[in-house]
Amino acid sequence: MGYITFLIAWFASVSNWVYEQRNEGRNVKKGVLIYGLVLGLTLMYGAYRVQFQDPNSETIRIASISALDSLKVGIDLHGINNKETENDAIIEARRNTSKLNQYLFDRSIKEAEAGAKIVFWAEGNGVILKDDESELYDQASEIASTQNIYLGLGIAVIDPTNSRFLENKFVLFDRNGKKVMDYWKGISVPGAEAPISNNKTTGIQKIETDYGTIAGAICFDLDFPNYLKEAKGSDILLAPSNDYIEIDQLHTNMAKFRAIEQGFNMVRQASLGHSIGTDYTGKVISEMNHFTDTSKVLITQLPTKGSKTIYSIIGDSFIVFCMLLLVMIVVVLRGKKTDRKS
Repeated sequence: MGYITFLIAWFASVSNWVYEQRNEGRNVKKGVLIYGLVLGLTLMYGAYRVQFQDPNSETIRIASISALDSLKVGIDLHGINNKETENDAIIEARRNTSKLNQYLFDRSIKEAEAGAKIVFWAEGNGVILKDDESELYDQASEIASTQNIYLGLGIAVIDPTNSRFLENKFVLFDRNGKKVMDYWKGISVPGAEAPISNNKTTGIQKIETDYGTIAGAICFDLDFPNYLKEAKGSDILLAPSNDYIEIDQLHTNMAKFRAIEQGFNMVRQASLGHSIGTDYTGKVISEMNHFTDTSKVLITQLPTKGSKTIYSIIGDSFIVFCMLLLVMIVVVLRGKKTDRKS
């Protein structure tokens, strides 16, 4: 994405320079030729990658799940932290979260029985009190091993004893029921989320499986290209997410750039948003609109083999090279100007 932004900015600079040099035909031709060459090579390589590097690996059935809107719950933190209402508030919280999480488990089992090999939930769609967290994981472990699937929980762990009460996690269990990923959201959204989040830095985690290398990242993490460089070498990225209607399509399209940059296939399950499965060229394989789909389940036949990309190897080196070249040219021109004066 940085390289594309650079090309756009460079085009503006070249256009302005051409206007200023409009009476110097030879200089204009050289400048336009250099930019045109770089732009042409970029477009040619992009077209080649999209048209002739389509994934031809085996695919795997992935089911990604969002909770029904009617089941989503809130936790009465004030009531839990009040001695007079603590017991009633905890009972009510456990009743609601149990109903929600059981629905997600039941739906996960249903999708596993339909043939899904990987099942995961959208960001924070499972909700659990901190004291009940281990019990939830025991249940997930049993389902993963019984159904012989990889089961990923997008889970909001609520700790009423902490002013930063939210632990936003993606926890993945393998087919033996072993917890193989315990990922905490890397970058919290400023404003509503960041002040209440108690996320520790785990970095993007990757695991080796029969379906390739699988990584996980949560929603807002995908807005940051430098952070997603940690997913380099992954074949599949699972991205539990949560949006709102004003940004649903835009935020999903932004996430596709990370798949193109790093060469992984991706499923982004967005509650209250637009969910997609995409291959490493950015081609959309599956999609679901949370606001019109009644099942809230996205089924994706996702390729199991990613691809090395130039960007994943060199990053923003070309931009850095151009900046250094600019500095060198400025220094040389100033040196010549000084020589003329002397």
